[in-house]
Amino acid sequence: MLGKKGVSEVIASVLLIALVMVLSAIIWMVVQNLINPNLEQTSSCFGIFDKVKVGNTYTCYDSSSDELRLSLEVGEVDINAILISITGESATKTLRINDTASAIDGVTNYSSGTSVQIPGRNSGLTYLIDINTIGVGTPSIVKIAPFVGKELCSVSDSITSIPSCSSLT
Repeated sequence: MLGKKGVSEVIASVLLIALVMVLSAIIWMVVQNLINPNLEQTSSCFGIFDKVKVGNTYTCYDSSSDELRLSLEVGEVDINAILISITGESATKTLRINDTASAIDGVTNYSSGTSVQIPGRNSGLTYLIDINTIGVGTPSIVKIAPFVGKELCSVSDSITSIPSCSSLT
């Protein structure tokens, strides 16, 4: 009788350990499925925070022509588009500039043409944005957020005090 009691305690312990291991595996799979989509987005946007910026030297507002000159700089990173949010006294407007040249109503390249595209790797471009066309009133805040692949990253840079273009000359 004594030997049988010891065997049943060993079997019970083995069953409890197996049950705990199975439950741990199930919980881990559920948690991993919840976390993986967020990790993929985080990894695609990781390390680009300071690499897509508003160029403060050439960004200004020209009240006489009602144009915002917006300079964007891209560092050592490959991006597919930039989302630009412009907040003015009457509204906020969001514009998307892609990596392929396209026409955007109210936005032109500073130096040439109406087709616009994002700056390439390690370069910068300046855009003229017609404030009357986009309808935000006098601009006060500009925020930019890059796209890496199909993922929209968080705001990488912003400017909250847009200088007058007359003060830059």
